[in-house]
Amino acid sequence: MNKWVIRTVLALIIVGVVFFVWHKLFPNHEQFIRKRLTELAELCSFPPNQPPLTALKDCQRAVSFCAPDVEIIINVPNYPMEKISGREDLRQKAIASRGFTGGLKVEFLDMAIKVAPDKQSAVATLTGKARLGGEKDFFLQELKFTFKRIDNEWLISRVETVRTL
Repeated sequence: MNKWVIRTVLALIIVGVVFFVWHKLFPNHEQFIRKRLTELAELCSFPPNQPPLTALKDCQRAVSFCAPDVEIIINVPNYPMEKISGREDLRQKAIASRGFTGGLKVEFLDMAIKVAPDKQSAVATLTGKARLGGEKDFFLQELKFTFKRIDNEWLISRVETVRTL
């Protein structure tokens, strides 16, 4: 091979490596939100008889993904509507809910994320899949997460269930 071909191949390899590293070190907004939602699902999942300190730590971490004035509205058939306002209310209900169930597995599927043109807000629609410990059936619910950027960090400002026909 001549020197020109070798240099071209090396240049393409270097450009590819730089692009890959840049993409991994500096993900775009949509990728960051997707990663945050995946981590949130993992934090909301817990085994039966989870140690109390681990439960507290996971709840604290999950709540830190939310804006101080977060609002969560859960309205599913056959259950009364539930509204959670603020981080403290969310923290208390998250910790309390771990005592009522024998474990929980949460997954977020089919994520569609739309970042606003000003890059200060975003909306993620997804399907939440949850399975209570010991149950063979799972529960599916479409959810809408609204994010806003606060101090250069994407925080959840609102979560609501989406009513399907």
